[in-house]
Parts: sequence; structure tokens; C-alpha cells
Amino acid sequence: MPGILSCLPENHNFGRIADCGQTMCVNRHIIPCFYRLLQEQDFQKQIEYTEELKDDISKLVNASHVTGPFFLGPDISFVDIQFAPWMLRLSRVLKPYRGWPDPEKGSRWAAWVDAIEANDQIMATTSSDELYLDSYQRYAGTYFKFPLHQGGGPRSDV
Repeated sequence: MPGILSCLPENHNFGRIADCGQTMCVNRHIIPCFYRLLQEQDFQKQIEYTEELKDDISKLVNASHVTGPFFLGPDISFVDIQFAPWMLRLSRVLKPYRGWPDPEKGSRWAAWVDAIEANDQIMATTSSDELYLDSYQRYAGTYFKFPLHQGGGPRSDV
């Protein structure tokens, strides 16, 4: 059975500096910020960490190919494969637990998310939404489902 890397073109250049620098961005900024936001119980800190995560993602989007849909253009790259699990967790974990907003329709970010969501190899390795919720509930703590992007606060009844 072919692995996830079999979806990359045969002539893909794994040595690209862009891949290396952007994978470091995912590891050093996006993943830690994801967990800071998910674990934070203070509403004001959640707002701060949401903006920080949005900024980190914006830097990655701004470094990507102009039209995409993937990071380096029309073909999936190592950056896409590394970022995909965290990209998917935004809608499956941070949206229900911290009110993470959907990508703006027509944006470069939305095109990238849509391309990842439509990739058969990536989706074959993706868990159900229920499993994500169950797996991350302990990290999210007592605050569940508040619409941060709608100006609401944490629910106290959960």
C-alpha cells in the first residue's frame, strides 16, 4: 500500500529551502500556538492566542504560491503534508472548542484548505470529527463552543 508521500510528483525537489523554512514555521509556531489556544481557559488570552495563530498562518499563506492551490502551486508538497493535520484540526477542534472562524470565501487560505480537504490521500489518514472532539476535549478544559469570531464569550453551562 503506497504511503502519503506517494502523492508527491516523482520530480519533487525535497531540498527546497522554502519547504525547510516553512516546515520549521509549522513546528515552531503553528503547532505550539494551536495547543496554547486550545488549553487556555482565560478568555482574553484565548483572543490573544487566536490572533497569534492567525498571524502565523497568514505568514505561511503569504509565503505560498500565489494561486496554489497547494503551498508550492498545483502539486502537493512536503509543507502541505506537514501542515495538513493541523489545518484540519482548525475546523475539527478549534472551531467547536474555541470558535475558530472558517476561511474567507475566495481567499488564498480558503483555496488551500479546500485543496487539502479534497485530497484523497490526506483524507484517507484523517479521523472522524467525533474522534477529534473526543481526543482533544481534555486539552480544551471546561469552556466549550463559544463563538469567538462572533464576539461571544465562553459558555459557563458546560
